[in-house]
Amino acid sequence: KIGMWFKAELDPNIQFFLSSMLCLGLFTAARVCEQVRAAIQSLPRGQKNAALAMGLTLPQAYRYVLLPNAYRVIVPPMTSEMMNLVKNSAIASTIGLVDMAG
Repeated sequence: KIGMWFKAELDPNIQFFLSSMLCLGLFTAARVCEQVRAAIQSLPRGQKNAALAMGLTLPQAYRYVLLPNAYRVIVPPMTSEMMNLVKNSAIASTIGLVDMAG
């Protein structure tokens, strides 16, 4: 029970909501992190080297050169991931309804 973590008894509806929100959040965060990493690694290595050669620091190179180019690669899988999040939340609410009904 999640209520045991907070040393309080919570309503079962709130426990279900908190646990499903936590699980969906962690699951989606891991997938989004992997998609961003893959998009950044798909860029040519020369872009990073050129930005550093122009005198940009590493954070500046990411902010002004790498991430704007990676956004074009990130958008399609992010759109799909957000649709999956909506689908997974519907599945979680259905499972919760079945569990609460007995």
